[in-house]
Amino acid sequence: MEIELEIELEFYEEEEEIQEEAVEIESDKEEEEEIEEIEELEEMTSPRISCWLGADGKTYQGVMVVDDDISCQGNKCQYDDCSICYQPMAISGKHRV
Repeated sequence: MEIELEIELEFYEEEEEIQEEAVEIESDKEEEEEIEEIEELEEMTSPRISCWLGADGKTYQGVMVVDDDISCQGNKCQYDDCSICYQPMAISGKHRV
């Protein structure tokens, strides 16, 4: 009778270990997915509200979206950032208000 109980106890302990390993693997997969999602979000550029002077001399307001091709690192656009707000400078070289 003792041998049967020991065998059952070992079986349940092994089953618990298997379940714990499955939970760890599942949590690792979730962590990897979260990290990938965070990396994708970090690569995205945020749209920004901006104003600019058009060729006709009128002031326009809108949303500025800079879409740099991340796969082409050598061809990225270079902007002169404002030292006050760190936004791209206006065409006239003045601080955007």
